[in-house]
Amino acid sequence: MSSLRGRLSSLSKGFGRLLACVLTVLACLSLSGAPASAEEKAGDLLRATQFTMAGDATRVRLLVHFDREPLVRWFLLRAPHRLVIDLPEAAFVIEPDSLKPRGLVREVRCGHLDAGRSRMIVGGKGPFKVEAFDVLKNETSEGAQARRGHCGRERAGF
Repeated sequence: MSSLRGRLSSLSKGFGRLLACVLTVLACLSLSGAPASAEEKAGDLLRATQFTMAGDATRVRLLVHFDREPLVRWFLLRAPHRLVIDLPEAAFVIEPDSLKPRGLVREVRCGHLDAGRSRMIVGGKGPFKVEAFDVLKNETSEGAQARRGHCGRERAGF
């Protein structure tokens, strides 16, 4: 009986070692195929490279530079008041300081939404309307830019 226990113990130790080796090899194989950085992952994604905001308490203008022309959809939400901009999956390589609130803007958020989609959300300090929303080809460099002009508006009219 004790010799059988010894053999089983020896087999289980050997099996444990084999299992550990197999798991180690599988882990190495799976990691070797993974991109090394977020930059590599974002290689073929739409890239938002610059965000500019200018304005005061009654008007603000936003400008986002992309590496190529994006297919953009946008809509407004209220309570709290927000402009929502849906984009194809994008890498946002924007300076965090440029997203700081100014004028009518309470906050700016951007990031991955789900498979194949990204989103930017521009929160307002109160009701506003979008006077213009254009996606234009860059004149001086490759890519495109999305321009949005906002104007403050009375709550009763929203």
